[in-house]
Amino acid sequence: MLRAAELRHIKLNTVAYNSVIGSYMNFGDFEKAIMVYGSMRKHNVKPDSVTYNVLISGCCKMSKFSNALEFLNEMLDLKVPLSQEGQLAGAESMFSMMKMAGFHPDVVTYTAMLHAYSVADDWEKAFAIFQEMELPGVQQFKEWFCK
Repeated sequence: MLRAAELRHIKLNTVAYNSVIGSYMNFGDFEKAIMVYGSMRKHNVKPDSVTYNVLISGCCKMSKFSNALEFLNEMLDLKVPLSQEGQLAGAESMFSMMKMAGFHPDVVTYTAMLHAYSVADDWEKAFAIFQEMELPGVQQFKEWFCK
């Protein structure tokens, strides 16, 4: 589809790219999904909350938590709004799954969650994450931010 569109000089929109990325993710073809996402960015088509939802969910289903976190951070950096479709719930799920799978969230992961909660105005959960960051075994929050 992408190649045919390029050959015919048809500019695909976000919805079209999201469909293709979602299809590849559903089939478990991470590499092709990422290739399509790269093409989307190369052609200056802006990813939206659906794009990131598809990418983050797909990564989590394939236990590619570090990739999911990269997409979450990118989404937050680009100020793509957390949608009503469960973006924050997806981030929470990813965070929990990482811990259950034995991954130890680092300060970057905690910071991403803090940022997500602050964007969603969920200060109670943001504070809980802040407190969790001060537990033993987590890189010291103050040291990381005060360097």
